Amino acid sequence: MCMDLQEGIRESWKRYVMLGAVCAAVLAFSDLLTLAYGDAPTYSWGENMAACLVGISPYNPEQDSIFTFPVAWMFVLMVLLFVTLSYPYRDLLGYGRSVLVLSGSRVAWWASKCLWVVISTFAAYLVVAASCVLGTLAVGGGFDLQASEAAFMYVLKTAPDVGLPANLAGFLAVAPLMLCGLGLLQLALSLVLGPVLSFGVMAAILLASAYLYVPFLPGEYLMAARTASVLYGGFEPSAGALYALALALASAVFGGIYFWRMDCLQREATA
Repeated sequence: MCMDLQEGIRESWKRYVMLGAVCAAVLAFSDLLTLAYGDAPTYSWGENMAACLVGISPYNPEQDSIFTFPVAWMFVLMVLLFVTLSYPYRDLLGYGRSVLVLSGSRVAWWASKCLWVVISTFAAYLVVAASCVLGTLAVGGGFDLQASEAAFMYVLKTAPDVGLPANLAGFLAVAPLMLCGLGLLQLALSLVLGPVLSFGVMAAILLASAYLYVPFLPGEYLMAARTASVLYGGFEPSAGALYALALALASAVFGGIYFWRMDCLQREATA
C-alpha cells in the first residue's frame, strides 16, 4: 500500500495541481459574476464549495426551457475522477504485475488498489476544499456551511424555496463518499473497458445526471443545486450516503471478481 501511495502520488501530482487550478478558475468566475451585478462576493467556505459543485436545478424538457449544460461542475468532477484514472491499470501492466506474481495474491493487489482510489479521492476532495479556503480568505468570507440569499442568486442560480440560510453540511459530507463510489466504479470498469472508455462512461453518467432528475444516478447527489437543503423535494444526503456505500461495495466486489478471473498476461499483450 505504501508503494501504491508513493507511485500514485508521483504519477498523479500534476493532476492535483490541475484540479486546484480548475477550482480557482471556477471561484474567480463566480466572484467576477457577483461583482458584475454590483454585489460584494464575500462568500463563505461552504458557498465556495457549492460553487465548485453546484450543478444545475432540475431540468424539465416539457416546460420548453433551455438545458444549460453545467460546464464548471462537469469540469471539476471529471478532473477529480481523472486523478485516479490510469495508475492502477498502468501498474497492472507494468511493475505491479511483477509484484502480483511474487505475492501470489490477487485479493491483496485488488484491495490495495481500491484503498488507493479511496485515499486519492479524499485527497482530491481536500484539494477542492483547500482551494475554497484560499478563495474564501481572498474575499474575506467566513467559514460556515450556510448558503445565503446572495449565494442562491449568483452561485446556486435558483430561487430559495427552502428556509434561509440553507445548511450545506450534509451535502458536503456526502459528496466525497459518492466520489469514492464513482472512483471505484471507474476502477472496475477500467479492467473491463480500459481507462479511456471507463472515463467516457463516467462522463456519460454525469451528463445523464445533469439532464435527468432521477435518484438512481450518482451525479444527482453531487449537485448542490439539487440537495434537499437547497431545493424543496431535493435529494436527501442520508439517501446519498447509503447509495454511495452500496455503489462502492458493488464496484469493489464486481471488479474483484472480474480481476480474479482475468488473464493478466493476455491483457498485457492486447493493451
